[in-house]
Amino acid sequence: MANNDTAFRLRLIGPFRLERPDGTRIEISSKRSQALLAMLACAGSGERSRPWLQDRLWGARAPEQGAASLRRELSNLRQLVNVDGTEWLLSAHGRVWLNLDCVDVDCRRLDLLPDGELLEGIDIPGEEMFEDW
Repeated sequence: MANNDTAFRLRLIGPFRLERPDGTRIEISSKRSQALLAMLACAGSGERSRPWLQDRLWGARAPEQGAASLRRELSNLRQLVNVDGTEWLLSAHGRVWLNLDCVDVDCRRLDLLPDGELLEGIDIPGEEMFEDW
């Protein structure tokens, strides 16, 4: 688990919120980017395959369009979060993962009692597989 003093903080219970270690908020306006980070953060190892993510977030699109959209979303996210020498969103060989040593995720902490729903207010119209997740 990440050290709370040096880790980014990802809040998924209640409204989505992402903060740098100094408490500065990182604005992630894309609902799909928020959902992508949540799906990785909630995975046991912090890792998912690209096809799995693509099916859940862009399953309504043609496979080529979905793959391109995932690449673009990951590129945009990396520019926002992989800063100051810390790379905690990574991908290689058909998989995407979070370096969980660099990010504190509220729903991964056993001592946290949820006071809200996961990803409160996030809906991705037309993506039934996201809804099922």
